[in-house]
Amino acid sequence: MADGNDTAPSIRAAALEHITGPSRGGVTWLGGSALDIYLSPERFVRAVEARVGETREGRVARLHPEAGSFEIEAAEDERIWVNGKRITHHRLRHHDMIEFGESGPLSRFRLYGEGKPARKTLGEIFSNCIDYLRVSR
Repeated sequence: MADGNDTAPSIRAAALEHITGPSRGGVTWLGGSALDIYLSPERFVRAVEARVGETREGRVARLHPEAGSFEIEAAEDERIWVNGKRITHHRLRHHDMIEFGESGPLSRFRLYGEGKPARKTLGEIFSNCIDYLRVSR
């Protein structure tokens, strides 16, 4: 969304764009249900549909759909940062930067609205670089 708005009037899709780590350059598309976010020992990001009462090793966060976006909730004893601030839960906005754990990886949360292209502009690419330097610890 090159217009700089934090939210889109009609959300069609949401995704995590992976800025650093072994998933760098990849995208994890987020579905309409709650999702558990896992990190493999090699730090690959994986999203799996959450199941009530089920927890598996490696889960670092849960994403819940919330009012046209998602809320992220850190798993117990896990460290998650959004825009450089440690959180236990946070309602995500378009372009929020999420850092999963002490050593990353770092991902950008994106909302795609109806009629908006899913490709990045040159400004967004530079913005990723600047945001990485700004929020990465």
